[in-house]
Amino acid sequence: IKFLSRKPFASSFVAIIINANYLTYEAQNALLKTLEEPPKFAKIFLHSDNKELLLPTIISRAFIINLNSEKIQAQKENNKEDLGKFWQETLSQSLGKRLEISTSITPKERQDALLWLKSQIIFFREELLAAYFKTQTDTSRISIFHTLQKLTKTYKYVKSNLSLKLAFDHLFINLLNQ
Repeated sequence: IKFLSRKPFASSFVAIIINANYLTYEAQNALLKTLEEPPKFAKIFLHSDNKELLLPTIISRAFIINLNSEKIQAQKENNKEDLGKFWQETLSQSLGKRLEISTSITPKERQDALLWLKSQIIFFREELLAAYFKTQTDTSRISIFHTLQKLTKTYKYVKSNLSLKLAFDHLFINLLNQ
């Protein structure tokens, strides 16, 4: 965002921030300072799948254009609910049952495993951000954070060519230690 403070040679600057809802609280506050006094020659676009995860002061300074249809939004909410139920049930299972779940969901292809892990990381990241903007207990936030860390570590293992079965078993075994 610093480049916006410089005057352009010809036309105006354009800044596009994709997935602005993933910005940390500190990053959103820094962005807010720019939005409070935007340079005349700059245009700033924010993309967000969930505007509720943005600071209310950012939303109040933005012109909102809703590009999602209600059908797509409802589908996203259903997927989020399904993921929430899956993880609640999985985290409450015994070690043996978790290993069975691991075996049943471990993809055969590395690319599929990376996509699955990425979707889980995004889910838990949204949950963590939501937990900070809502009044949830520190225990809940810490649990979400630890699960997110373990998913990220598993993603790195899979990306570095570790056996998919071993990586997923490691994930589901270590979820017990929260």
